[in-house]
Amino acid sequence: MPPRARAARYARRRKLRMAQQVHDLTDTQWAALIDQWGGCAYCGAPGPGLQKDCMLAISRGGRYTIDNVVPCCRSCNSSKCNTELTTWMRR
Repeated sequence: MPPRARAARYARRRKLRMAQQVHDLTDTQWAALIDQWGGCAYCGAPGPGLQKDCMLAISRGGRYTIDNVVPCCRSCNSSKCNTELTTWMRR
């Protein structure tokens, strides 16, 4: 399968998974999480551009909730992907 077709199929599947879940993380809660962590939850990298990382991935049944989301830099988020948190941290 060509890479573009694979990416499009993945995007459709992700959109369906996201639509099936209830996500209740508000912008205020997200801002508070960033303030509390002070940077990436995994490596401590500061600054703008932090992403929402679900400790339990959406693909594994996680949701964007205050209990499941931490601020994460792009590098850590890409590295973790949808791996379980404990498995990823042991690498």
